[in-house]
Amino acid sequence: MILDGTEGDLELPGFLRVWSTIDMRMADPDPFEQLIWGITGEQPRWL
Repeated sequence: MILDGTEGDLELPGFLRVWSTIDMRMADPDPFEQLIWGITGEQPRWL
């Protein structure tokens, strides 16, 4: 999860790049819907 207040593009270490990230700085797609999808497995409305 990338939180608001983080500046610039992040260069993640190799072992973290295989995981999905949720960019909380972006409004679209809704980061909370992405988070819920990741936790519950329920696909959000926008897909």
